Amino acid sequence: MRDINQTIGSIYISLTSKLDKREIQKKANRLLKDKRKRYVDDDLYIDILISNIAFNTETTRAIHTTIEKLIQESQFPDFEGINKAMEVAQDYIESEMEVLKEQYAKVMLTAKNNKEKISILEQLFSSSMIEQDLTFLFIKAFGEKSNRELFRSILQAPSKQVVELVTKYSSFHTMLLLDSVSFEEKKIVN
Repeated sequence: MRDINQTIGSIYISLTSKLDKREIQKKANRLLKDKRKRYVDDDLYIDILISNIAFNTETTRAIHTTIEKLIQESQFPDFEGINKAMEVAQDYIESEMEVLKEQYAKVMLTAKNNKEKISILEQLFSSSMIEQDLTFLFIKAFGEKSNRELFRSILQAPSKQVVELVTKYSSFHTMLLLDSVSFEEKKIVN
């Protein structure tokens, strides 16, 4: 456990050391600002944020499932296959979105007023997007031929343990990337 934990931890340090924290934060704020311009009504904005959070989270889960399957079969990722699997997974997620939105809304909409709901959802949107991106960076690095030696030990580890560690490090590095970010209140100009 310790060796695989150190290996995956080191991989995440390497992957995230090249990322510009401010640019990631700006991107999240820019996306939120664009969504807010398109969805002026609070209820519509809340609805689209829930949809996006569900989509990001479910896509991340699909990547986890792919990683788990690859490890069980002792295979390195093939980009063409990964992209195809992600397209299929995302098509399925889209087809199930109404059910997913209901499930996610039950969990997320505990705040009393729209301002609080929006604040929480904007944070969840940003973190789910970044976590998805980091998980994708991991599987992409896993598939690089130049990284095969580094990732070989991961193929020998229990698949569920690897997925737990990928989840842990993606979440941890997401928190680091969003540390001290304050989401701008999105002013609507008609």
